[in-house]
Amino acid sequence: AEGPCLRVVLSLARLDYVGSIGLHVILLCSKRLQARGGVLAIAGARGMVATALETAGFDRLIACSPTEAEAIAGLG
Repeated sequence: AEGPCLRVVLSLARLDYVGSIGLHVILLCSKRLQARGGVLAIAGARGMVATALETAGFDRLIACSPTEAEAIAGLG
């Protein structure tokens, strides 16, 4: 039997906008994964979404990569 998935890549490549509630959910997911020894990585954020993540300081808290492949590789 497999255990829970503790390494998650969240692709935001098709997202054009993220508001405060969306940012809150991403942060909550990251914290819950970390509490279980896991990690969340973000891939493909661009434009206003990338700006929102940077403004909120998420790029210092969560690994952000330009592509899913790079995010996956970064998880080890």
